Amino acid sequence: MILVPFQSHHLMEIELQRKQKRDVTYFNDPAYGAALEAGDSFTAFHEGEIAACLGVFEFWKGRGIAWAMFTEKAGKVLPVLSLKAKRYMKQCRFNRIEAHIDPDFKESLRWCEMMGFVRETPEPMKQFSPDGKAHYLYAW
Repeated sequence: MILVPFQSHHLMEIELQRKQKRDVTYFNDPAYGAALEAGDSFTAFHEGEIAACLGVFEFWKGRGIAWAMFTEKAGKVLPVLSLKAKRYMKQCRFNRIEAHIDPDFKESLRWCEMMGFVRETPEPMKQFSPDGKAHYLYAW
């Protein structure tokens, strides 16, 4: 696995896993890619292909929003990515990192909790995402 700083054009190159395919519509907005690129973000390559893009962007001073995009092949690098992400969170510049997770995406809920995030909303936040889906709020 090779880690490189995330670049917005990686959004156009990643072949997302099935459960994240609906997120592709956000990638066409250059401001979206620029916001992710400006944060503490990286891309993981495995066997010459993008396996995952993830990071944290600053929402305001001391508060970051975590994001992650995985391919179907990301499972091969997930243990190493998880270790590096946990190490990052222990020494990062943020007092609080939030993650907003689709309640129907069970794998993402499990990974988020494995990473040490705690769910702060007992019920999903309604009409949270741009497409109107509800999400849980997690924080680290």
